[in-house]
Amino acid sequence: MKPQLFLAFVILCFVVIFSINSSSVAAQPPESHVAVFTNIANFATSELTSTVYLPVVSNRWPPIPYTPVASPIDNADRDNGYTVYWAEQPSQLADTYVLQEATDAAFTTGVQTVCTTAQLSCDVSGKTPGTYYYQIRGSNSWGDSPWSNVQSVVIYPLFVGLNLRWDGAGYIRGSSYYNVGTHDTRNLSGLTDADTIRSHGSAWYDPNPFNWPSETWDSYYSVSTGYFKSSSVPDDPAWKWDNPWMLPYDWSFSNGQTFAIDGQNFLVSGPYAGTTSSGKAVQYWQLVNKGKFLYWDGGGDWKQYVHIGDITLWYDAGNTRLLLYSSKLRREYYKGKLTADTVQYIDSLTASNSFPLLGNVTQDTEVSELPVPQPGNRGQTNHLNDRLLWNIGMQADGIHESGK
Repeated sequence: MKPQLFLAFVILCFVVIFSINSSSVAAQPPESHVAVFTNIANFATSELTSTVYLPVVSNRWPPIPYTPVASPIDNADRDNGYTVYWAEQPSQLADTYVLQEATDAAFTTGVQTVCTTAQLSCDVSGKTPGTYYYQIRGSNSWGDSPWSNVQSVVIYPLFVGLNLRWDGAGYIRGSSYYNVGTHDTRNLSGLTDADTIRSHGSAWYDPNPFNWPSETWDSYYSVSTGYFKSSSVPDDPAWKWDNPWMLPYDWSFSNGQTFAIDGQNFLVSGPYAGTTSSGKAVQYWQLVNKGKFLYWDGGGDWKQYVHIGDITLWYDAGNTRLLLYSSKLRREYYKGKLTADTVQYIDSLTASNSFPLLGNVTQDTEVSELPVPQPGNRGQTNHLNDRLLWNIGMQADGIHESGK
């Protein structure tokens, strides 16, 4: 017999016994009253204590896990790893928990299981730039809990631990004929305050027919905006124009737009589909300069200009916002007159932990090798060396094409 039914039966018997004897008890002397109740008590103590088992009373049946509560995600060190914590209250009934990740709050895109654990936390690492959303569900042999509340975390394009490399080739053509190899690396090594990240840069030439020196420097950026703040090297006034190696976060493009970078207008097209040499698909914006402008002026008779269409830039249209490719053809002028001497540098992003297994970006049409200046300082590249719009505070104007 089930414990609940047995207990009810015993109580009923007690009531019946008490009812049967109540009339006779009233008519008997006081000592008989004592005997009756003593017998009842003896019955209760002798019989019930050995056979009656009280059931465990629960207000949650079946005992499936309670809904977990996800804690806000702390990523104050601004890297691409963090720990997701949660709790189950008022008691922990789950044997295991599933941590689920998505790239939207409705959990319809990028959904994946990050970990299954018996713990109340899970470490997440190696994330690329973007916003990630998390929810947790507990499970035991009785079933699954509802999903928890949702918490999110942002990995900025500039994150601690970001490592980048560009490699390229330089072509010096005209009165001299040389080939140069260019190499640039960036390591975002840490924070100097809650919103300032340090980028350690290095650059060198190989092959290097002119024995130009290698360079190292530290630059500082806003983690939350992507804007350049300062550099350990002074601005070189000879370089009159430059472009960022990563787009500030508030720069946005549209197809057919005219966008000004460092005061010069570029025609935007795209986004286009491209593929890295490792087979990774990317989307990128293409920017081509719309006018002639001064690129380098060392104060002497020689100057370098770019003509219309001499600069092509590809920027990632996804979350990294990185410069994927650049081709810059600089034309030599002597005392204001165009010469046959040119310098061209073609560079590609070849390594980045924002893009797993990134290789050179390619497209269906190859970039042809164009004629390219004379040796000396004019033949060098500015190595993306963080002059980056120094004089105008990295301000840019987005101007939609007006038909002119």
